[in-house]
Amino acid sequence: MTVSLAAYLLLPFRASTLAVVIGLGPLTLLRPLAIAAACLGALLNGGGARSLLVGAVAGAAVLCVEPLVHRRWYHRVQ
Repeated sequence: MTVSLAAYLLLPFRASTLAVVIGLGPLTLLRPLAIAAACLGALLNGGGARSLLVGAVAGAAVLCVEPLVHRRWYHRVQ
């Protein structure tokens, strides 16, 4: 995973995207499910509404990073 992240930072756009897809693969699609499961687990284990709020905000931040990065740095790439 470290190699794919280094490739993401150092290689051109298409090559870096390929490196991340190969490195992370289908596990990327499980990220929203993992965040939802963590929020539910915190709520069910007595964390209450505050822990659910913190988990939801943290999860939203994690899921929003990549689209924002692509818009910021790769808006001219087609």
